[in-house]
Amino acid sequence: MITAFSDAEILNKSLNVRRILPDNKEEAGSGSGVLRDVLSCYWQEFYERCTLGCISLTLTVKVPFIRHDFPAETWKAIGRIILKGYQDVLFDHVYSDLKAYFMQLVSSQEREVLMQALTDFTAVDTDDLLEVLDSYDCRRKVTAENLPKIIEEIAHKEMVQKPIRSLLTAGGRLTINISTSVQRH
Repeated sequence: MITAFSDAEILNKSLNVRRILPDNKEEAGSGSGVLRDVLSCYWQEFYERCTLGCISLTLTVKVPFIRHDFPAETWKAIGRIILKGYQDVLFDHVYSDLKAYFMQLVSSQEREVLMQALTDFTAVDTDDLLEVLDSYDCRRKVTAENLPKIIEEIAHKEMVQKPIRSLLTAGGRLTINISTSVQRH
């Protein structure tokens, strides 16, 4: 897949994937299901070999780490695989769970404060809440009504924007065409 995604133009194309089975025969399936299967196999291997993270009883969250044996071109290809899979297969699923994933990545103390604020905003220690939000550079006045949206925005920054920025910094220039006018809830 790295070879196929080394060409930046792949992001502008519809993928028609054929899967070759261990006996060197082509899999009979076709369509988006095959693409999902191929991406799943790729991500399982990538997940095991190139990620670090936390494992809890309810959720496992891991993020890629920079590998010394991957040159910039490899990271660009990986970035394209992430983007294409996200655009074509995973966008709704990943975005809908972003806050839950983020809550698993924060410290237990931060999670406790945020969960209490989400459950009963009037009972949370305001200084503790502001300290947690400030640690993520939150610059908005927080209320019970806007706290869920603020946490979603912070989660997006920490789990989408920062990793993409790291990829761009480590791997040189990668053109990403994402429409920002689409609102997902």
